[in-house]
Order: sequence, then C-alpha cells, then structure tokens
Amino acid sequence: AELAALAETPSAVACECPRHLAEIVSLLVGFEQYSAECGSQNANDAAMHRHLHEVTSVARTMFEQALARVVLDEGLVV
Repeated sequence: AELAALAETPSAVACECPRHLAEIVSLLVGFEQYSAECGSQNANDAAMHRHLHEVTSVARTMFEQALARVVLDEGLVV
C-alpha cells in the first residue's frame, strides 16, 4: 500500500524517481515471491530458482534503500 501511495505522490521537483523506484520495488517483490514458489523439475532447476530468489532479494533491498533516501531527501509523507 505504501509503494502504491509513493507511486502516486507528486514530487516537489519535476522528478519521477519516487514513482519509478516504487514500481521497480513492486516488480522485484513480485518476482521474488514468484521465484520462491516456482516449481522445479530437478536439483539444478531448484538451485537456479534459489539463486534467482537470492539475487532478487538483494536487488529489492538495494532499491528499497534508494527509495527510502529519496523519500527522506524530498520530505515525502505516505
């Protein structure tokens, strides 16, 4: 809900970074969940999905940190 609100919050400057970052985080959350639940045909396939989940988790965390900084720097309130 907070990501959706941030995506709709107008920026103090002509910057759409909050919206873009919120959308990226939402997409990463979706893929992270998908990769955790994706069926595997064998051990190699399971390992690949674990790897995708881990990489996506790291990327999501980094984008969440970037979004948090933008929120603080722009004084956005959700």
